[in-house]
Amino acid sequence: MSDNKINFDCLDSGSCSFVLDREVSAYAEYDAVINIDSILALGSSGWEVTFKDRADFERKAKKDTIIIGVAGMYNKGKTWFVNNVASKNFSAGFHVHTSGLSMKYAEYENKAASYLDSAGFETPITFFNNREELPANATSEEITSFHQIKIKDRHLTEHFLQSFIFEKADIIVIVVGHLSFSDQKLINKILSQRGKSNKEIFILHNYFEIHEIKHVNELIERDIYGSFDVKVVPLEISKELSEKGYYHQEIYLNKQFHNVRHLVTASEGSPAGDYFNPPVFDFFRALVQSKSPTESFDILGVLQNYTQANFDKYVDTNGKEYKIKLEQAPNGNPSFRCRTSGALKLKPISFDVNGALVKTGDYSYQADYDFILSSNHLLHFIVDLPNIKGDSNGKRIVSYKWEKSEKSCLVFDAELEDIKSPEPKDIVIVQNRRRGKVQITPPCLDNYYEVAERHDTVSYENGTLSMTFRVSRKKEQKYDIEL
Repeated sequence: MSDNKINFDCLDSGSCSFVLDREVSAYAEYDAVINIDSILALGSSGWEVTFKDRADFERKAKKDTIIIGVAGMYNKGKTWFVNNVASKNFSAGFHVHTSGLSMKYAEYENKAASYLDSAGFETPITFFNNREELPANATSEEITSFHQIKIKDRHLTEHFLQSFIFEKADIIVIVVGHLSFSDQKLINKILSQRGKSNKEIFILHNYFEIHEIKHVNELIERDIYGSFDVKVVPLEISKELSEKGYYHQEIYLNKQFHNVRHLVTASEGSPAGDYFNPPVFDFFRALVQSKSPTESFDILGVLQNYTQANFDKYVDTNGKEYKIKLEQAPNGNPSFRCRTSGALKLKPISFDVNGALVKTGDYSYQADYDFILSSNHLLHFIVDLPNIKGDSNGKRIVSYKWEKSEKSCLVFDAELEDIKSPEPKDIVIVQNRRRGKVQITPPCLDNYYEVAERHDTVSYENGTLSMTFRVSRKKEQKYDIEL
């Protein structure tokens, strides 16, 4: 069968063109692939690690390296981008689908780079990898519950992967195509978490199906100018490319987030691809070469430690201790596994408008609160907590701790009692008052002094808890309040 295909290039204006092009491989060559397709799988099949050449991988893992994290929705060209910037002459051999977390080392004039490439977000779920997962006579309720667990597992696994990549990466690349609403939510989610960090973030608009330069320019006008507040500057390129006539390519600087820039690529081998792609790849390689690596990156050890520290944010082990271990699978490959005597259960989840995970944990709801910083450096915290549950001595307990994370500095925990009807013979028509475990995580403020000391004052009246803190220095300590 021929490996050629005809690609049609049409815009809303009605103009179309077509190019006979070679089939682009959907595979990539990686130094290591960690099969993270389910966070629950850590308790059963594990996350198997596959190497291109294990001895070579272990040698490269000892070098100081720059880390580039690549993210994006399913089938947008993340792997294609990694292939082109990691090596000008990408060799054949050891080909695998992008699955879970994949890693490729690259060297640029004695400087090492590590590319972290994940399976695309919103990749379709295969519900029945193993037909034994559900009995043949499963009821509709059992099938529905099975699907819900699978979907929830995918949400949490994607969040875990994204958090790991963005925490460890020095440079972040978000790959999008024709800008969609899902792309916009993903970008907003990442920028809300990382936009004001010191990490360099690139949004790569990869128009991999567009072949004509004028059509790419139309999409730039719609997707970049129409969706982002940007200013244009010339793209710095090498002398080698400038001598070949690449003068006018541009990069788009995000005015809201000064560490965020937009780049454009198009269909490989087409007139548009020949115009846009070489300067982008040249620029990105030069950027990586300009960085100074500070430490080595053994992804197996780093991932093991990260998972050990963060696993209980996603999975409940029924109060039992757990240990993330790197063991040997039956085929001899390493495999990550969670060892615990407790049964693994996904924690409740909720998401904000952009699809970002708002909270994980066994909590019934997020309480309403006010968090105010006064001019005299006092923090005032007011939260609605009706009917706080008491201990065996009748004392109501609220716990809080200073714990700086991506979105929060302060964490409150309490438990609210069930609401009882006033009289035994009362008929309950609606019982909508909140109860159960509750966690409140006020956000860090821009003018917030890291964290604060122990509370100065506290009161609890009519179901409202009021506290005042004097802002001071960082103290990561947990306190219990008896009310």
